[in-house]
Amino acid sequence: MSSEEAIFMKITNAEGAIILTLFVAELKKRKRTFIIAVMPWSLALGLYWSLAIHLYLSLGGWPEMRGTRGFSSALLLHANIQYNYLMFLSLLTLFVCPVMFLLCLLIKRLKKLVIYPSMQILGGLLFLLQMLFAPDGYTDWLWG
Repeated sequence: MSSEEAIFMKITNAEGAIILTLFVAELKKRKRTFIIAVMPWSLALGLYWSLAIHLYLSLGGWPEMRGTRGFSSALLLHANIQYNYLMFLSLLTLFVCPVMFLLCLLIKRLKKLVIYPSMQILGGLLFLLQMLFAPDGYTDWLWG
C-alpha cells in the first residue's frame, strides 16, 4: 500500500468515525420523536386486546349476540373508548398521513421527516394484520 493510499484510508476511517458519531447523536436526539411516532398504534393495540380480555372475563366467554346490550357500564365505557379511538386513528391514518407522506416527499426540507407518516401507515397495516390472530368470537362480535 502506498503512502497516499494509507493517508486516504486514515481520512476515510476518521470520516467514518465522525459520521457514526453524528448518526448515534441524531438517533439519541430523535429517540423521543420515534417513541411518540409509535405511540398511537401501540395504544390502539393495547385498547384492542384489553377490551378482548375485559369482554371475555366479564361475560364468561364471547358474546352470543351483536351489540352491547347487557354490558356493564365499565365494559360499555371500555368498548366506546376503543371504538372512538380506533375510528379517529383510522381516519387520520387513511386520509391525513398519505397527504403528509406526499408532502414530505415533494418538499425538500421535509424529506427527512418522511419516516413519521410512514410509521403511522405501517402501524395501521400491522394493526390490521394482528387482528388475524384474535379469537373468532371477539372478531365476530367486533365486526358485527
